[in-house]
Amino acid sequence: MKKLRKYISVFLLVLVGIVVILLLVVSPIAKYEINKNCVQWTGRHISVGSVSLNPLTGSVFIKDLKIYEADSTTVFFDCHDIYVKVNLKKLLSSNYEIEEIKIDKPEISIVQNGNKFNFDDLIKRFASDSSKKTEPKKSNSLVYDIKNVVITNGNITYNNVPVHNIFSIHELNFKLPEISSEIPKSEVHVDFNYGTGGSFNIDLEADMKTLAYTLSLDIDKYDMSQYYAPLNAYMKISSLSGQFNTKLRMHGKFNKPEEFSLVCSLNIKDFEIKDEAKRKLFALHEFSTTIDTINVKQNLFVFRSIILDRPYIAYDILAKGSNVSQAMVEHESREVVDTSTSKTKRDYSNIFALIQSSLQSSAIDLLSANYHADSIAIRNGEFVFNDLTSDHHFHCTISGINMLTDEIGPKNKEVLFHLSAMLDDTGKLAMKANLNYNLKKKLFSYKISELAVPDLSPVTKYVLEKNSVKWTGRRITTGGIKLDPLNGSLSIKNIKIYEADSTNVFFDCHDVFVKVNLTKMTDNVYEVDNIKIDNPEISIIQNGNYFNFDDLAMRYTPDTTQHQQNNSPGVHYDIKNISITNGNITYNNAPIHNVFRIHELNLNVPEVSWNNPQSNVHMDFNYGTSGFFNTDINVNRATSRYTISLAIDNYDLSQYYAPVNSFISISSLKGQLSTKLRMHGKFHSPTHVSGIGYVHVNNFELIDTNNQKVFGLGELALDIDTINVKHGIFYLHNVFLDKPFIRFDYLPNGNNISHMIKSHASTGPVQDTSTGEYKPDYSNIFTLISSSIKLMAIDFVNTNYHTDSVIVHNGQFLFSDYTLNTPFHCNISELNATTDKISSTKKSLQFNISSKFNDTARIVMNANMSLDLKNMVMSYNVSNFRLSDINAYSEYYVGVPFLDGYMNYQSTDSVVNRFLTSTNIIHISGIKAGKKVETKAAYNLPVRTAISLMKDEKGNIDLNLPESEPDQNDGQCL
Repeated sequence: MKKLRKYISVFLLVLVGIVVILLLVVSPIAKYEINKNCVQWTGRHISVGSVSLNPLTGSVFIKDLKIYEADSTTVFFDCHDIYVKVNLKKLLSSNYEIEEIKIDKPEISIVQNGNKFNFDDLIKRFASDSSKKTEPKKSNSLVYDIKNVVITNGNITYNNVPVHNIFSIHELNFKLPEISSEIPKSEVHVDFNYGTGGSFNIDLEADMKTLAYTLSLDIDKYDMSQYYAPLNAYMKISSLSGQFNTKLRMHGKFNKPEEFSLVCSLNIKDFEIKDEAKRKLFALHEFSTTIDTINVKQNLFVFRSIILDRPYIAYDILAKGSNVSQAMVEHESREVVDTSTSKTKRDYSNIFALIQSSLQSSAIDLLSANYHADSIAIRNGEFVFNDLTSDHHFHCTISGINMLTDEIGPKNKEVLFHLSAMLDDTGKLAMKANLNYNLKKKLFSYKISELAVPDLSPVTKYVLEKNSVKWTGRRITTGGIKLDPLNGSLSIKNIKIYEADSTNVFFDCHDVFVKVNLTKMTDNVYEVDNIKIDNPEISIIQNGNYFNFDDLAMRYTPDTTQHQQNNSPGVHYDIKNISITNGNITYNNAPIHNVFRIHELNLNVPEVSWNNPQSNVHMDFNYGTSGFFNTDINVNRATSRYTISLAIDNYDLSQYYAPVNSFISISSLKGQLSTKLRMHGKFHSPTHVSGIGYVHVNNFELIDTNNQKVFGLGELALDIDTINVKHGIFYLHNVFLDKPFIRFDYLPNGNNISHMIKSHASTGPVQDTSTGEYKPDYSNIFTLISSSIKLMAIDFVNTNYHTDSVIVHNGQFLFSDYTLNTPFHCNISELNATTDKISSTKKSLQFNISSKFNDTARIVMNANMSLDLKNMVMSYNVSNFRLSDINAYSEYYVGVPFLDGYMNYQSTDSVVNRFLTSTNIIHISGIKAGKKVETKAAYNLPVRTAISLMKDEKGNIDLNLPESEPDQNDGQCL
């Protein structure tokens, strides 16, 4: 408006200047002077048809006035008649009074190129130089009075060159009754027709002293297609149509364009935009509103009602963007800077650029608006949505959209609205709800009082599958989704979560059901009444310490480096009745080719709540080929403490063949494990664990690659009273081993056990590079056991242990020595051993051992010894020992075999303060030595001679060897 006022002022100044010149000379001279000096005076070439001057009446009449463009070739302004009448009497008293100005059929051509106009040279020529300070004049101010300014049947042609927008204002009529230096208030009336359609009627009241104005504007049937060109500069469209009507009354100040207020009614009919493919992009049958008050300065926006009738939007998601984004034309953001003031001005290059910059300027004062609307209504709207990307082809039409609200305003505590719509052919959506916005806390809350929802499966399925990668980092597909917002339930059929490669399935589930309590969500409490997961299947792949779900764990693990604000509101949640039925987990430890399945898994969690850190979990499942697990867990999330009750029945140990075979070469592993344990601990402290229970292992057998049994166990039973790793307490009631079996072969290059062990990395704890903390190695169950034991051993400085007894029943030890000239084989069978109590508080250990050596000898031992080995009492008896059983050693060391003979040996030994007292009775009967072997022996001794000398008359050897020597060890005695 300020710029328009400047343009009008310049025009009037030029016009008055011409009239004054004509008053000074007679008509021919005036015409001659104008033609001669016009360029010097105005910078433009001017021509006139004729000039009539009447000095007596002070009137001037000009016909066919033409003002040319700066290039002096094309016409800028053309006028048929100009009539001016001046009051000559008052002119003599320095009172400039123009009694009448009539302009008939003026035509002006305005050309815009960006922010430049074809009259900028006139503005610059006649605008005052604000940089020069003017001295205040001592004379009186200029006194003027201009009356009866009339323009009839005018025409304005406008051409915005860059956007090819040309339109004309025609049949323009202008009336200014009076503008006077003594009367600051003036009234102006303008009416005209615009382009192809639209009549404008304007009345303006202005106060030139205060620069306040009142504007009344009526627009009738304005053809909006005339904005096709400027809109096409922003959007690629094929057509624009519509009709605009308004009645507006506005108040403001010319020097403060942002501070205005208005009341009006707006109406748009049959509005439509089509894209380049001539497809309807946006349409509106009618938009109407009555604005009661808009006051930008006071941020007051009051609407009576806002009605949108039959709005239509078409939105397509394409491989590259959307139909809307592809329709937008890229253009540079224009910031127009006034070089004289260095302030940013508005951008007048395009009507839409002007609207944008005006809104940005006004938005500064709209941060705390006081708004009100009697209601907002949408009638019979339609939204057409298409996803035409390569992976998703989805079509959805929401039709019959109707919405009505009650009063909307900042003083309202809530807004009531009714909404109904039709989703494709699936049914009608109807909702009645209250929406509340807390200005202080900036929180939305809502309450749905009535809700009827159609089957939203297609939409929900589409939204989930479309956004799955963005939300979870994984591709997700579903067979079908049923959403019932009325009772807050969601059912998903055949959901599949894929691996990170988007080809293999990571998680597959037949049915997922979730029910949410919607009523409590309005109180900022997220309550889930039920979660049911039926027939889930998950595939876990391990590669060392890496799993195929590490990306999910990293995505959803909270960042502990970012400290939460203490005053931030916590999430109030309550999740109840979580259940999993008939689940299956497939586990694959890829490096060691270990694959097993957990099947028929059932899980139940009664409740997990924000205000109750305690949670209970029950889980049971079958493991692989055999093994039933039953677990109950109690967790305190606040303290990280847990209690686990674990029962395992008939677990098939052969399923650990692969991890065992990665450490030692075996051909088979079998056995059964059963246990009942109750453990306590902390999740973040793996060594802080304690427990009670029992562990049974039955029919354990380990076969090497030569198909020989190396280890075996009929039964291992541990009755655990207390184990507390943190405090180093290990209390067992009993340790029972039935039929333990060990095979040990001594070979020239090692032994059978060392040959079975494979070379592998250290099984120590793994250091976390981010925290420096040492954690167990999870790459293999046995590395986990090994590293966990080593980790726990850090706290084993002062171990407190106890067991009532250790019992070994019917054990067997097979020993073979292949380093001699001939192999030596030994079978220690029927091995039985018992102890009394073993405790860290006791100073001595008492035990009894008996066994059978090969098929003849019997060995019995009884002992009581101190744990520091300073004091002991031991007695053992070897009976019916066949001497030929040790021929492999006698031949190797002395070169003589024993052909016959049996030995009985009794020994009683005691050590007191390292002083040995020993009694040894040896009886050998029927001893017969063979001929010396040809192989060279280790020692050349006269064995046959020695035997002959030691025999009595019955052919027996009897020896009684008492020993008494301090610091003598058993090996020296032997």
